[in-house]
Amino acid sequence: MYMYPQSNSARSVRDLSGVWDFRFTADEPWHPMAVPASYNDQSPDPELRRHYGMAYYRTTFTVPEGARRVLRFDAVTHNAVVRLNGQEIASHRINLPNFDFFNYAGITRPVHLYTTPAAYIRDVTVVADMTGTLRYTVDTVGEGSVKVEILDAEDRIVACADGAAGTVQVENARLWQPRPGTPYLYTALVRFGKDEYRQKFGFRSVEVSGHKFLINGAPFYFKGPCKHEDSAFRGRGYDACVTVTDLKLYEWLNANCLRMSHYPYAEEVYDLSSNSLLAKGVV
Repeated sequence: MYMYPQSNSARSVRDLSGVWDFRFTADEPWHPMAVPASYNDQSPDPELRRHYGMAYYRTTFTVPEGARRVLRFDAVTHNAVVRLNGQEIASHRINLPNFDFFNYAGITRPVHLYTTPAAYIRDVTVVADMTGTLRYTVDTVGEGSVKVEILDAEDRIVACADGAAGTVQVENARLWQPRPGTPYLYTALVRFGKDEYRQKFGFRSVEVSGHKFLINGAPFYFKGPCKHEDSAFRGRGYDACVTVTDLKLYEWLNANCLRMSHYPYAEEVYDLSSNSLLAKGVV
């Protein structure tokens, strides 16, 4: 229900990543801590490595203009309470299974402050198949009408529709193909009142037939690595440089897939791998 923050003529996004204040207890002095990143490897102090329990982060920011303002934490491991000017505004608790790797913790993915109009697009769902058929649903808040335009990779309009749900047919649609094919992507440009949102997608089909895994009706043989969200210094923190480098290395190895073990990855990783030649999955 929470779409990835996007900046356009109707929406603004402020990235709050950077150096925050950090401490374990309320009576300790604050120290600098990079966000997004696990805190465990950001100091030679062994206490950060072995700490298990509560910790505090703090930062300051100015609130942008906008009818609706949203503070979004992409991931905090494992439990979190968010306070704004001392007042609790959100909390969450996650229960993860026991994995055979280090228990990194902290604010591990980006933090964004974004705005939308008062009447806004809350969610966009698109389901595309290899016939060029796109089924879509747009969830909105407030009064207004929905218009959808389908753009090709050169931003040319190839189909359009009106209404919050429907079906669109793209003639002679190009398919998203894994290596050695082309991962061709279209864009659904959704407008609602003053708001707008762009959602990339590809036309393809995925199915299992007997002992065969088929992409677009053709057998697919998986050749690729397993990956963890784990890198030097950042721990499980999202790192764009590491992600881009990893994907380029996989292509250099002639891999055609990526196993994301064993949890949902940062949304940035899915977007980058959809633009590459890699099929992907979480196991």
